[in-house]
Amino acid sequence: MDTQQTPENSNNNIPEQNIQALEINAQMVNRLAAIEQQKISLESQRLELAKQQDLNGYNYSLKALELKRDSHKNEQELTEKFLNKMFWFAIYFSTIAIGLVIASFHYGKEQFIYECLKVLVPLIIGWIGGDAWRRQKNNDKKQEPPTLQQP
Repeated sequence: MDTQQTPENSNNNIPEQNIQALEINAQMVNRLAAIEQQKISLESQRLELAKQQDLNGYNYSLKALELKRDSHKNEQELTEKFLNKMFWFAIYFSTIAIGLVIASFHYGKEQFIYECLKVLVPLIIGWIGGDAWRRQKNNDKKQEPPTLQQP
């Protein structure tokens, strides 16, 4: 007769089952809370890493701009020096040419001037044409989109 459950015994099992279910639920909630805490921690680490990558990208771009600025400044200085040298060369060459023309007219050797012009005029035209062709070629190369090189 003991094996039969009386209403009193069955009532005693129900609270034990409820307590076990509550403990299991509490453990699951604790696990979920721990998992969520790890997710939050990982997300904050990911955001910190993304922030660091953005900062590194910014610093890299800033350095690249500074180098480009310095390169452009050096290029301007070289161009300025080149133009200055070309100016003085033109002055020197013009002075010599004018001196030769004056000397030729003074000594009555106009034929010398004509012979010099026969040689110099085609040379100057070729020089100017070649320079224009070189500049056009360089402009065409600058306007082409860059191509990817296959390894």
